[in-house]
Amino acid sequence: MFRSSEDYEHFADFIRTKSRYVLDGWQQDFVNTIVETSKKRTITLPANQILWRAAQGYENPIGVHPHDVFFLNDIEPHKIERMKPLADRAHEGRVNPRGIPCLYMATDDVTAMMEVRPWAGSVLTISQLVLLKEVTLVDCTQAAEFNLDEPMTQQRLESNNWHVLNEAFSLPVFQAEDVADYAPTQYIAEASRAAKYDGIMYESRVGNGKNVAIFDPAIADVVSRQLRHANKPSFSFSKVGAVTCVEKYIEMLPAPESATPDKADVSSSAPI
Repeated sequence: MFRSSEDYEHFADFIRTKSRYVLDGWQQDFVNTIVETSKKRTITLPANQILWRAAQGYENPIGVHPHDVFFLNDIEPHKIERMKPLADRAHEGRVNPRGIPCLYMATDDVTAMMEVRPWAGSVLTISQLVLLKEVTLVDCTQAAEFNLDEPMTQQRLESNNWHVLNEAFSLPVFQAEDVADYAPTQYIAEASRAAKYDGIMYESRVGNGKNVAIFDPAIADVVSRQLRHANKPSFSFSKVGAVTCVEKYIEMLPAPESATPDKADVSSSAPI
């Protein structure tokens, strides 16, 4: 059973800062509960299902200067083997530890390209891949949004923790040698693999599709490859918290849409 809506955060903190490979009783109970409740959060993709994978860059057979990539007829998509992870090595990701390959794909081409964080003017290789057999995935997207008006039942705790887990898989991480931000989701993925699932499905924070991570890259084959030229990646931004300003510049702030904030809403120590 889940104990609180913050169970995943407690687990993640333990994995990052206390113990990576040996769990205590509480943390092991949490992992067991995730595996048990995953049985009702699965999705099956059939054999011959098409998914998408993108990679930054291209093949440059005749030595075109990188500044001249708009001459797309002079370059080629990455080779087939480049569009799947190497069998014996891999950078770590949300699902896989370093050295253990995992095939990251998406349910549509735009989501796959946005997941590799292209910049305006960059050239990518996009591939269609086909599943060679039916796969069963833990579907983290089957988590309801938080509803603060509901009573704190076990059903709500379960939904809340799966919602947080889906967010954890979806969040981008900037790798740092001294912070193990990938470790908590990697542990959950390993537990799912041990439970005989084929992979994980989770939301994309940058595209409208979903991400699919397959534990065994041999389950899918490359069908096609094509170059794509990134024109202008689009982002949206939401305001978080109150505006802060050096106190002597408060009068320079534009009036907000609803009402004018008083000085209690302004920090005199925060930068402009």
